[in-house]
Amino acid sequence: MTVALEGKEIVAVYLLLKRGEPALDATLAAVRSRLERALYSVLSIEELENLERIYATKGNLLAGL
Repeated sequence: MTVALEGKEIVAVYLLLKRGEPALDATLAAVRSRLERALYSVLSIEELENLERIYATKGNLLAGL
């Protein structure tokens, strides 16, 4: 099964997994890692460092993901 996520949805799932990182099992940690790599490929380091703020205030920046 495949589930397609776009832009802000990807960031939302990533942030959720990132917050719960210490408690993630191996499967969820792998998903977080894959999402992180995908985000690194399209966002600047500054954007990644401020991802929660950007997610909350400027969702349109993420529209192209």
